[in-house]
Amino acid sequence: MDSADLWSHQLACAQCGPRQVKVIKFVHLLTAALYAYITHVRLQRDRHLDALEDRLDALAAVGTPSDKLLMERVGQRIERERKRLIRSPDDNP
Repeated sequence: MDSADLWSHQLACAQCGPRQVKVIKFVHLLTAALYAYITHVRLQRDRHLDALEDRLDALAAVGTPSDKLLMERVGQRIERERKRLIRSPDDNP
């Protein structure tokens, strides 16, 4: 049952007592907090990926042999991060 169903249940249920209403409100607050946390984690992940790409660009600007090796390694990390983004949460590594 999603939050819209719970909300409609609360409005339609004439037999709901004050305790049930509090539980339903708590579930709504918990759902909102979880969505906020998910958004926060995604933002952190995106910033991390952006930082890796910026590092790759900086290494490409220098172009020394050691920087080329680092570029390859950073590129591999970016590729792994992108694969992790695509994989569904239900997939087991």
